[in-house]
Amino acid sequence: MKHISDHTKDSLTQQASTSIDLVDEIRRIIEDDRESISDEKWPEYDELLEKILVRLEQLKSELEDV
Repeated sequence: MKHISDHTKDSLTQQASTSIDLVDEIRRIIEDDRESISDEKWPEYDELLEKILVRLEQLKSELEDV
């Protein structure tokens, strides 16, 4: 595996954490406005946000293991 500096690792880990927080905030906003989202679209939004969140968590974990 390619080695990265501690500064780069810390920066990327912080960016991953911030991105995770943003996805959580997007999910909260969508849930707050749930009644304006059609029942057909809701599962699509939820599934997409979950996929993004899972991938960001994986990236953060990988960075922490470097």
